[in-house]
Amino acid sequence: NISVVLFLLYFSGVLLFLIRFLRNLFLIAQRSRLSEKISFNGFQIILTNDQTGPCCFFDHIFLNRDDYNNGRIDKDLLNHEMEHARQSHTIDIILIELVKIFYWFNPVYLLYERAIRINHEYLADNGVISDNSDIKSYADKLLNFITCSSNMSLTSGSNNSFTKMRLIMMMKSHSGSFKY
Repeated sequence: NISVVLFLLYFSGVLLFLIRFLRNLFLIAQRSRLSEKISFNGFQIILTNDQTGPCCFFDHIFLNRDDYNNGRIDKDLLNHEMEHARQSHTIDIILIELVKIFYWFNPVYLLYERAIRINHEYLADNGVISDNSDIKSYADKLLNFITCSSNMSLTSGSNNSFTKMRLIMMMKSHSGSFKY
């Protein structure tokens, strides 16, 4: 019966994406538990040995230990991650992941996920720029920090593929706020 086959296929996809989601939550919790923690302005900085870029999950900001200890994490980049945390971007990411679990077969969620993530980057950049009037300096810091490392799943963090769009948007800004 075709309906049974389709149901089994759908259920298999839901199960696969649910396991992936739970595994990612477990990996974040494990990294947080096993890594050195520093309290900073109401946030927990988690220093990891992973070669990941700066990213956050709720109020936990994950940074590479070597980058942090050697001063390669600029104040503005840290402020960018704190903006992600202040604006609760993790909630949006978790919601889109839950949508992905149940609607894995629908490619439209990929468009929503991309739009949400780029919007998060614009909002975090806007938060940093509003405190710092030197947009060119901030843009230079972003370009200098582009790495080949990826972020952990389920976290808010800079996505290198969005950097060009972010820079264009920043240059269109007036008085530290984006033109909408």
